[in-house]
Amino acid sequence: MSEFIEKSQQLSPDLIERFRLALAQGKWPDGQTVTDSQKDILTQAIIVYDATHKADGQRIGELEGECASKSTESNSAKKSDGKQDDKESLIKWQ
Repeated sequence: MSEFIEKSQQLSPDLIERFRLALAQGKWPDGQTVTDSQKDILTQAIIVYDATHKADGQRIGELEGECASKSTESNSAKKSDGKQDDKESLIKWQ
């Protein structure tokens, strides 16, 4: 695995872009389908490359802004004091 990481870090930006395109389209430029095994390898190579060459927030799979689960507002319908939040209500099944 160490050799894979080393080689992935050394890939050219052009090749990484080709990998991204192949993943997005599900096929290689010659029209052949990208197999599940190839998708796994391409994804891993892109993740390793991005971790080395891109800043936080620009890597594959990262979202802009803060995750909703990290916000200071409660994610549940009840407040910490146990009372029901006015903005959300429980679903009542009939």
